[in-house]
Amino acid sequence: MTSVLSEQLQCPVCLCVFTDPVSLPCNHTFCRPCISAHLLRSSAKSQSRCPECRGPFSQKDLRAHRVLTNMADAAREEEESGLAAREPEAPQGHTIASELVCPEHDEKFKLFCETDQRLVCVICRDGEKHRGHKFTPVKEAAKIYGSTVLFKPYNCAYTAV
Repeated sequence: MTSVLSEQLQCPVCLCVFTDPVSLPCNHTFCRPCISAHLLRSSAKSQSRCPECRGPFSQKDLRAHRVLTNMADAAREEEESGLAAREPEAPQGHTIASELVCPEHDEKFKLFCETDQRLVCVICRDGEKHRGHKFTPVKEAAKIYGSTVLFKPYNCAYTAV
């Protein structure tokens, strides 16, 4: 789904359709896993700040957004059914990137690090190894670099789901 509506259903942190969306007191919305990871990274500080407006918040301020959850689920189902018809089959001995998870963080690969030319998860993106690098969502990278971005050999360091 590449509509204006789908753009409104994207988490500003991971750039994917919301997963378990939660709102902050400032009314910005994020995936619960994304904002929870942000909270963990900033736990040494007295209070976390919204990634969008820098407004203060804490774990107890997270509020589930049920209507947005339903809309995101519907958008994801529509997107997946559309992708199933268009997604190429992996060559023999390979797997599609969307089936891979990061062995360090057990998160699906959603980004392509253009600097290192490899798939990364959202947590890796925020880590020291990738600080200052340029990232592209996997689907966009596949359009730019070709479908080879979607495939990695089974014997690489990545773990298939």
